[in-house]
Amino acid sequence: MNKFLCTGRLTKEPIYTQASNGIGFTTIVIAVPRPNTKNEITDFFSCVAWKEKADYVSKYIHKGDLVGITGVLQSRSYEDKNTHQNRVITEIYVEQIDFLNGSRNNNNNNQNGNNGAEKYKQQNEAFGTETPNYEPPF
Repeated sequence: MNKFLCTGRLTKEPIYTQASNGIGFTTIVIAVPRPNTKNEITDFFSCVAWKEKADYVSKYIHKGDLVGITGVLQSRSYEDKNTHQNRVITEIYVEQIDFLNGSRNNNNNNQNGNNGAEKYKQQNEAFGTETPNYEPPF
């Protein structure tokens, strides 16, 4: 079974990109503290969200926000353009992402004080529940 679950904070702003076929994806890095360690060790995980989740992440989640992620580990290889060596990278393919900060006082809130992320999830009831396709669509 390949299932990844974690709670962590974004280390930098999400990066939204469009693949050559026009499908959008967002990459994030989350910091996840290891439980029960004396030295407070933190692991950093690269995550990729596709399509609607990519839009959600790029609009409503920011550096420092606490998120819960459910996904799968996925490895891929590519050729480094500078050294022409093959590289392998392991990423989390995001199946579901939950905003865990609660409401914030920023421009993403609507006039009633509700979080913009919650409003987005209400408008998109099936968000994060579709059958995942683990291969990147490019």
